[in-house]
Amino acid sequence: MKWNPDLAMVDLSEMTCSMETLSDIGNLEDIKNWATRCWLDLGEPSDKMNEMLLSIEEAFANICFHAYKSEPGPVRLECISDHKNTLTFRIMDWAEEFDVTQIAAPDTAMELSRRNIGGLGVLLIREMADEIDWRRENGFNALSLKFNVTS
Repeated sequence: MKWNPDLAMVDLSEMTCSMETLSDIGNLEDIKNWATRCWLDLGEPSDKMNEMLLSIEEAFANICFHAYKSEPGPVRLECISDHKNTLTFRIMDWAEEFDVTQIAAPDTAMELSRRNIGGLGVLLIREMADEIDWRRENGFNALSLKFNVTS
């Protein structure tokens, strides 16, 4: 599917900033720099900021390596602030429907050699984000990761 900015409708009165890119892992540093600027507009550097960066990195990497199968596709990131102490990062892709919140947690107690490969990144996101939401809207996947800046 081609990028269509009309599909990404948001309440601009709350939006702090947004970024559009392609699902190429080479774009990860730009995304992390953008997310850091969004965070620093509201709060100070912290361990929670590092958790946010790791969560966004994992979510974007999953889109790069799993969502678009043949070539990079469009990705839109939005940072929505309550102008107090909460940031929500919304990551959207137009790939096949995939609800990351429905992935079963890996059995971390199981011996490593007996475990299935994968799933640890989703576990990381679940542990680090304060809230997670996924929706399929108008042909795109929308993963929202909420972080309390003052935590």
